[in-house]
Formats: sequence, structure tokens, C-alpha cells
Amino acid sequence: QDLARLCKELRITLIPEIDMPGHSSAFSRAMGFDMQTPEGKATLKELIKELTEALDVPYIHIGTDEVQFTDPHFGPEMTSYIHSLGRKAISWNPGWHYQPGEVDVLQLWSSRGKAHEGIAAVDSRYHYLNHFDYFADIAQLYSSTIYGKPAGDSTLWGAILGIWTDRAPRDTKQVIQENGLYPAMLALAERAWRGGGQGYFTDRHSLCYDPKGGAFQHFREFEQRLLRYKGHFPPEEFPYVQQTQARWLLSAPFPNGGDLGRRFPPEEGLGRTTPPTELPSYSYEGKQYPSQQVAGSGIYLRHAWGDICPGALLDPQPQHTVYATAWVYSEQAQRVGLLFETQNYSRSEQDLAPPQDAWDWRGSRVWVGGRELPPPRWANQHQQKDKELALQNENASARPLIPLQLPRGWTQICIKLPIDRFTSREVRLVKWMFTAALLTPDGRRAAPVRYLAF
Repeated sequence: QDLARLCKELRITLIPEIDMPGHSSAFSRAMGFDMQTPEGKATLKELIKELTEALDVPYIHIGTDEVQFTDPHFGPEMTSYIHSLGRKAISWNPGWHYQPGEVDVLQLWSSRGKAHEGIAAVDSRYHYLNHFDYFADIAQLYSSTIYGKPAGDSTLWGAILGIWTDRAPRDTKQVIQENGLYPAMLALAERAWRGGGQGYFTDRHSLCYDPKGGAFQHFREFEQRLLRYKGHFPPEEFPYVQQTQARWLLSAPFPNGGDLGRRFPPEEGLGRTTPPTELPSYSYEGKQYPSQQVAGSGIYLRHAWGDICPGALLDPQPQHTVYATAWVYSEQAQRVGLLFETQNYSRSEQDLAPPQDAWDWRGSRVWVGGRELPPPRWANQHQQKDKELALQNENASARPLIPLQLPRGWTQICIKLPIDRFTSREVRLVKWMFTAALLTPDGRRAAPVRYLAF
């Protein structure tokens, strides 16, 4: 009730949800009957009535996702009851198949979510922060249209972010920090308020990797506004720092045949002190492997939702190795911190931490100035997946920055990124990606360095 009153004062719409009839095994165990029985529906109506009496809120969300329906009247019966109490009803899609007038709003989730003629819709399909990294996804969130449309109307109401902490978090701070909650909120708020966008999440036009592309230019402008808010938050609650100045040279993928340790020509240049004067191209086994330049501090070679959402590679294939190289120029010798990872662990998964002495389960490696950086010691060492065991230091934002001493002049950073398969026993969603950001030692700002750019 205190929360409902506070939201009303701040003009925030609070939407309580009682997910029914799915995700309800605990209900069945406690009550001794299923939600889709006469007894179950009567109990749910009592709960809904109690909720409406306790909270002054306009909407009640009833879920209806991820369940096999056995009662052919369940959805409309529940929404009709909510309407009889003077409230409006929201339901997931995919979920119950409603007719216009039976439900007030559909909240779209997953790639299968679809708006229905005559029913208002709210887009949450690719807004799952529990799968987001710290940089690439926030840029694409800002760049993307909402449900593929440049403006809302009477049936497209806007968008909602989701954080599904299916894996037990340590505390609320971890939820805020590792999901990039506040930067993502600001990115989506501006996009929803202003409309527009550079294509939908499933469209390459929404990617911000091309420093000469429209999506990048618009995001760079927004980034300056975003960073103005950073000072209002503790650093650990707003880990985002400027990334539009960063440039990386991505080699074309080399076929590794499943040998993740196989060396390729880019490793022959480790430790160089003079940057290239043009985009490198490598000769290997009679073929040429060119490079492309990308912008940002977080790069997906293949997105976590790789069959649906694009990444930097046009046609990513398993059993290949890519090298990402940056050249940074420092006006003077200085200490900086490196935020680095090669697998961002989703907060809804029960994936296993990497083996000790490895950055991930793929054999990724990183060199700075020709010196290889060792991975941290992983706190989680269990070998059986368990959603009740919280993530510890698997994600970069949950561990200290890697201290680096940059000399005056150019420094080469090279990341080796092999891949075998896009899913594995240890990690369900293998993210072929990297995060690499040079920060000031306190982690509050991007380090004052200049990146080689073509």
C-alpha cells in the first residue's frame, strides 16, 4: 500500500500481477487443487478482490503465459471479473487468445508476441535486461523502434522493460548493477517519449557498431545526455561509461575446426608498438581474411538471440575464431582500469562459472601491450547447475577493474575469441561477444585515451 501511494504521488503506474494459471505449482501444492478448477478460480477471485480493495491501481495483470489451458473459459472469466470490480485487465501474449473487449492490454513477450487488432499492446519482446550486457544492448535498445513502429497510437501504447531474476540474486543491489537498470530505463524512456528509431531489434539498421551509420550518430548524441545522469547515482548502480569513442578492428572469422587453441595470423602481431595505417587483412591457407572497424565497448559477434537479432558478423558460424584489436594512444603514462569479459552471464540462467585459469568455456584470451592478462579467480566453483546459487564474480561489473599501466604513446589490446558451439552443457546461451572498456581507476569515467580509427 505504501508503494502504491508513492507511485501515485510520482505519477507512476503500478501494475500488480498475479500470474495465472501458469507458474502456479506452489499454489497447487499449498491449496491442494489447480487454478483451472472451480475451487481454484474461486480462490483467485477472492485474491483479486482483496488486491483491488487494498491497492488503488487501475490495472491488474493476470499473466496466462507458459501454460497448457484446460479450462476453455479461464481467461475471459478472470478478465470479466476484474472488469466487474472497476479495474482493467492486462495479459501476456503469447498467452490466452482473447477477442477484442475481453482484455484491455496485451503485454508482448518473446519473439512470438503479437499485437491483436482492437486490443492495446505494450512491447516487451526484446526488453529483457536479464540478458543484456552493459554497452551493446543499451545502444540497440535506444536505437530500436518500439514494435517496429516510429510512433504510438490507440493500440500501441509503449514499452516495458523486464528483469527476470530466475536465478536467485544476492541482493537488490546486484539486480540493479548487473542488469544496467538505470541506464536502460533512461534509454527506453527517451525512445518511447520521442518515438522514432533506426529499425527494430531484429533489423541490422538498429545496430550502433558502424561509426559512420545513422544509428551510431543518433546514439552518440543521446549518450551525452545519458552521462549527465550518471553523477546522480552511486558508480556501482550506474556502471555505464562513454563508449562511442572506442574503436575495434575485427578480423574475419578463421575456421578452427573445433580446436579453440589454434593460432592464427593476428597472433603474430602481438606486442607491436606501431599501429597499422589501414584496415588489416590476413592471409591464411590460401585465403584472405579482411578486417572491419566497429565502434563501442561491448560487441556481439553473434547476439545472445543469434537466430533472431543481428550482431557484428553477418553470418556467424560455429567453430571459428575472431580477433578484436584496439590501438589506444595515451598522451602520458597513466594508470587505468579495464572492465573486461567475454561472456556476460544472464541473470535468468543457471550457467556454470568458467573453469579456473580461463576467461570462459571457449578459450578466449586477452593481451595488452603484448602481455597476456590472467582471468580472476572465480568464486563459484560448483559443477551442478542450481538457480538458488547466486552469481558471484562471473560478470565484470561484480569484480574489481583490472589495473593497467599505460605508457605514453600507442598500446595494442588484442582479444582472441574462439567459438565451438552456440550452446553447451555449461552455458545455455553462449554469447560470442566481448566487453572491453578502459576506465579511470575509480571506474567513474572512460579513461582519457584516443582510439585508432579509420
